Amino acid sequence: MAKSKISKCQKFDGFHLNPFVNKDFTIEISVLTDNKTFISKNGILEPKEYEFERQLSTKVYRSAVIRDDLMKLKANAHRMWIWIQQTIEPAKAEFKLNKKTYKLSNPKNSSTNTIKQALQELQDNKFIAVSDRKDIYFVNPVYLFSGNRTKAHPEHTEIYKPENPRTKKE
Repeated sequence: MAKSKISKCQKFDGFHLNPFVNKDFTIEISVLTDNKTFISKNGILEPKEYEFERQLSTKVYRSAVIRDDLMKLKANAHRMWIWIQQTIEPAKAEFKLNKKTYKLSNPKNSSTNTIKQALQELQDNKFIAVSDRKDIYFVNPVYLFSGNRTKAHPEHTEIYKPENPRTKKE
């Protein structure tokens, strides 16, 4: 498996086109003009424009430990975890479990007992924690976060220093 220097995708025996990136694939963006920051274009100062995706996103953090933790979950807890990933609001570390919406999304596996068991399993495995408000749960930011963890929790940041830093060759 070799990486092409021209393309950002991986080549597999010469085939390197993602079949999902076709004429129907569209990424909607918005453009925000900053009237306080200017850039020079051909000697003329113009307001800087920023492009950003319109679709909401949530960061799912990955590591071998996290993967192993996820694999311990039973099917109903997996379904609940995916639902949480898809419904958490931007810049939030908590979610409201709307049982009616969850049941509509997952009609075959959403009895009251199944929901309770899935929530309990996610709590037991430290993916979520119950809050003092009804149907509100906190998400463990080790696994999932909607927004920027470093901005939300600056007091918990630490500069990474590798055990064997590369030395500068002179």
